[in-house]
Amino acid sequence: MTEINIESDQLKFPTKEERSEIQKITPKLCCFDFKFNSEAESIIVKKMSFADASRNSNLYWWDNCLINRIGKLNETFIYALTNYNRGFSEGDYREDTDKNRVVNGVMFDYYAEIYYYHFFSTRDIIAQIIRLYYRVDIAEDRLFFNQAFINKIENSEIKNLIKSFIETTKNASQYRNAFAHRFTPTLRDNRSTISEIEGKKCLRIGGGKIISTQEFLDNINSSINTLSVFLKDLKDVMNG
Repeated sequence: MTEINIESDQLKFPTKEERSEIQKITPKLCCFDFKFNSEAESIIVKKMSFADASRNSNLYWWDNCLINRIGKLNETFIYALTNYNRGFSEGDYREDTDKNRVVNGVMFDYYAEIYYYHFFSTRDIIAQIIRLYYRVDIAEDRLFFNQAFINKIENSEIKNLIKSFIETTKNASQYRNAFAHRFTPTLRDNRSTISEIEGKKCLRIGGGKIISTQEFLDNINSSINTLSVFLKDLKDVMNG
């Protein structure tokens, strides 16, 4: 196993020029722009029920949470693409003799993994906003972005948007699950497996399969663009 030592001065932030170039291709991720309404004003002045006053106020605070998460997702996107654009060896960068290229490979892997965390965290915050907005009868800590959630939404347009989003981001979901729960997809898979052929057990030695960085980059680009369209479409339906 190769040991890689990285010095702190080799870890470089995106330059102003690098950031500017990537921002040109970064899709806009909008929030919902809910206005702040204090519970007291809603109850006393607007004569709202406690439930409606709480809902209106909490939509604003969830939207703030979404803005924060979108900011982190955008930054992670910029950092991942910066290290990709700086260049490193496709395949196993650990075998590269150019230390700067090795660093770029290590940092792309790191930010690619963090990207999926922020992406699906953003998705789950959107689900909380939909839950509140459409008064879906699911507790906050019991909400999952799945069919059970879709079934409880009465608005058919929102249902279809969520179904399409889930289908389009299926590969991204598989990557995220692999990073979180399974064998890390950015590592060479040299694991052996046992199978049975014609009643006889066979041992297969791993062939070092690895998902290419280009595949990860393509998925990162497609998923963030899908999220951009999803947010815009949701906002249009809610404002309609």
